[in-house]
Amino acid sequence: MEYNPYRAEVEKLSAEHARGRQSLNQVTSECQRYDRYDLASVQSKADVVKQVLPQRAAKLKELSDRLQRANARMTDLDHRSSIGINPLFWFSAERKQLVQQHEEAMRLCTALMQETKDAQAAHEKAREFSSQVSSSIAWYTAFDRKKADDRGVTLQRRIAEIDAALPALRSKCAELDRELAPLLLDLSTQESRRSEAEGRMASAERYDGRLNRAGNSYEKRIVHEECRAELGNGSPSQVREKSRREKESAERSIAKIKKQLELVAKRQSRRINRLVFDGKNLCHDSQGNFVGLGPLAAVMRALRTDSKKIFVFDETIRTRHGLDERRIRDVLGPGAVVHIVNGTADETVLNLAPDEHDYVVSNDRFVEYRSKAPVRYGRIFTHEIVDKHVMIKDLDVSASFA
Repeated sequence: MEYNPYRAEVEKLSAEHARGRQSLNQVTSECQRYDRYDLASVQSKADVVKQVLPQRAAKLKELSDRLQRANARMTDLDHRSSIGINPLFWFSAERKQLVQQHEEAMRLCTALMQETKDAQAAHEKAREFSSQVSSSIAWYTAFDRKKADDRGVTLQRRIAEIDAALPALRSKCAELDRELAPLLLDLSTQESRRSEAEGRMASAERYDGRLNRAGNSYEKRIVHEECRAELGNGSPSQVREKSRREKESAERSIAKIKKQLELVAKRQSRRINRLVFDGKNLCHDSQGNFVGLGPLAAVMRALRTDSKKIFVFDETIRTRHGLDERRIRDVLGPGAVVHIVNGTADETVLNLAPDEHDYVVSNDRFVEYRSKAPVRYGRIFTHEIVDKHVMIKDLDVSASFA
């Protein structure tokens, strides 16, 4: 299974780029052909071939008729010069003359056959040339130079867009590959572990069957010894049970690893246009103690996204903690948009993330705002603040603060 969604995008864009380049080359070639096209010269050739074609057709018919007559004469002479029922005719002057005439007829037929063949080739060549000239003129007449230019501009623009997008996309693909690599290695290990357990279970089943078919204690002892030699334990049932537990353990690990692979892929490939932070929420640890702006500043330093970042606070940040928008911006840096609400901030936080690529960072469940888009579509990232450390798993943020 492919866990890197960027790879399909890279392949899709690369294929589109190749097709676009091929189409652009074709458009360019056709425009160059159109610009070099000498219509007067081609029409002159069309006029010439229009005259030549009937002449060559007439000559071909004449030669075909002559060849037909010559063949008929040769057949007649062949028949007349045969011995017939009179043996004396074989040595007669009449037959000698007929044989000479037959030989001359054969030479004439051979010559006419070659002439007819040459005439047929000449006629076919003229006919093909006439067809090519007609197709060429039809192409030139139908060709829309302006439309072709517009098509070329569109293709060039799209190729340039892909050229600009591919390097960043390939970089993201490679970065995600590096992050997925350890997990994929673990997955391969656990899948091998499961396969090995299944193989041992199958072997144990075979030994179990042999034990059931054994006719005496000696035969059973032989089976137990072979089982111990191959599987390290003489009891097929014990091997089967241990292997079953090993297989189940591997399958649990596989399920966990696959889930983690999907989470990593989803996180890395997620498009985020805007992040709206519940500022008050991020200023308190898990016990509800106010820890200041340190977690927010740490998040700003750790974020690896160019998305817009908005920090929303309720009025208590000003009334209880003496912080205004300017002081908060000084701490968070120029990349942060800070807004303090006159009252509670929950609804404002949600209203600022209406689009499908907007996300909210908050531990609030917003149960009274279930109709709001971020809540309805699950676009809310939770966080943890423990021992001067802030973590937002969905954003791959794990940072310390003073």
